[in-house]
Order: sequence, then C-alpha cells, then structure tokens
Amino acid sequence: MLLTRRNLLKGLGAGAALGLGAYFSVLPKRSFAQTAVAPVRALNRFQLGDWTLTAIQDAVAELPASVLGANVDEATLTEFLTENNLPTDVMRATVTVMLIETGSDVILMDTGNGTGETSGSLVPTLELLGLSAADVTQVIISHYHPDHILGAGDMSSMAFPNAMYHISEAEWDYLQQDATGSPFEQIVGLANGILAPASAAEQMALYTDEQELLPGIQALATPGHTPGHMAFQLNSGGQNLLLTVDAAIASVTSLQNPDWYFGFDSDPVQAVETRTALFGRAADEDLLTFGYHFPFPGIGYIERMGEGFRFTPAQA
Repeated sequence: MLLTRRNLLKGLGAGAALGLGAYFSVLPKRSFAQTAVAPVRALNRFQLGDWTLTAIQDAVAELPASVLGANVDEATLTEFLTENNLPTDVMRATVTVMLIETGSDVILMDTGNGTGETSGSLVPTLELLGLSAADVTQVIISHYHPDHILGAGDMSSMAFPNAMYHISEAEWDYLQQDATGSPFEQIVGLANGILAPASAAEQMALYTDEQELLPGIQALATPGHTPGHMAFQLNSGGQNLLLTVDAAIASVTSLQNPDWYFGFDSDPVQAVETRTALFGRAADEDLLTFGYHFPFPGIGYIERMGEGFRFTPAQA
C-alpha cells in the first residue's frame, strides 16, 4: 500500500501531540508515486567563508496558532499575537532547506517535504542552480519529522543516490524502538521506511553530539523537539553560521516566550531548556543564525530581550 497523507493520519489518536494531524498539512496531497512538483518558490544565495550556501524555500506550512503556546491560555496567546501583528488563527512556517557547496561536497541540511503539487520545491530549485539529485554527496538529517525527511526518498529508493545519509545516533535509536500505539507510530514508520534504502545500501552514517560530521560542520545535541534532534555549527574561512533547525519554530512567539510549549515537541520541558540555552549562546556569541521555519530566508541575529530573545533578519 502506498503511504498517502490519508494513511499517515489514520490511527493518530486525539491526544497526538496536541493536534499532530495539523503537522501533515504540509505533506503531499497524493502518494509518494508522484511526478508533479511545485515550482521554484524562492532562493537566497550567499557566501560563508569559502563555501557557497543557498537557502531554498521548499514549502510553506499552515498550522493552528494554538500550537505556539500549548501551555498558556487562549486569551494570553491571542493577546500576544495581536500585539505583534500576527494571525491569531494560523501560523505560517516556511520550510527552508540549506544547500552547502564546499568545492568538494554538495550537502543538503535536511530535505524538506518531497515531491507534490503544493510542496517540494527542492529538486526544481537544485535544477535551476545547475545541480541534479546525483550531484548531492551528503544529506545531513537533523531529526525524523516529515518536513525534514520526505525529500530524502520514497521508501524504495534514495532521492539522492550518490549521497551518504547522516542521522544522529540518538534519533536512530529512538526510531528503532517499538512505537506501536504511540501517537507518533505513523511518522516513525514513515521515517524508517524512507531511511531503509540508504541503510540497505550502506549509505547511512550515525553521528553524535559535538561530532564534526564533515570538515566545518559540527553537530550540537538539542533534544526536546525529538529525542535526537540536532542543531549544527558551520564554519568556513573563519565565518560561522548556527543552524537552530526546530529548537524554535516561530521567530517571534517562540523566541520572545521561550518557556511556551510548542505543540509538536516530544518533551516540551526539555525543549524549553534546549531553546533557552541554544539561543542564549547565539545571543552571547553574536552568531549569525539560520532558523529552518523562520520567515524566509531565515538568516539573522539573536539578542536577549527581557526573559526571552529577539530575532533580527540579516541585511542583504
């Protein structure tokens, strides 16, 4: 049976991470056996030391605004969103994949939503840049959620056949546990299916906290969103970029209120600790930062503001 959006949602309980079903609003509307893809949306190309980086807007997700403050009352959340000129019914989150060209490697930091008529701009954007799927040499996966791995393959083959696929050891160990009856059962099964071809082809590598996966790319354990969620520190030619991935989802709400639970965090208490520490480091070290779901292209600086933080987009 082909895994469709309907099949993925089937069996998810009412208590599934405070509305996990909304998470799949960004998934392809049809099955994995697709040829239609979304057109190129947007890209932002820049230099980091000796590397060329391209932020690729793969998709835009709409989620219920309630997921932004799962541990606060509706009136408090609505007041904050209104005061900050943000929608009170939905949040729009970009899905932005970072492409790194080092001269010796073509690297994808996560793979976005895969193919589909309303998602999946990664492949056509690569083609616009003169790259094919076969040119990608490394795929580094931050965590197992669909909007980060659906573009990695289709359960029978790897989307990037010549690439080594990297996933954290902690995340992989979690995926190997029996998830039967869990609200995450379907997406755990999906992740294992997508990663199976790479594992079978011996093109999958596990990495750990603080490991340098490739020259200039260091993994940083940031658990909470998922058990093995990772952020990354990039360094080329003395220039740095911190990829915070899903340590924070919303550039305003999640940063100004780091103690507010995000509805899809597997361990929200741990996620708060992770978020506070990671963005505190970014602020204190004045690090250029990239947020996977921040408004495109998601690149800017973090500063402390009261008990929270503020994100300021970098000037072009």
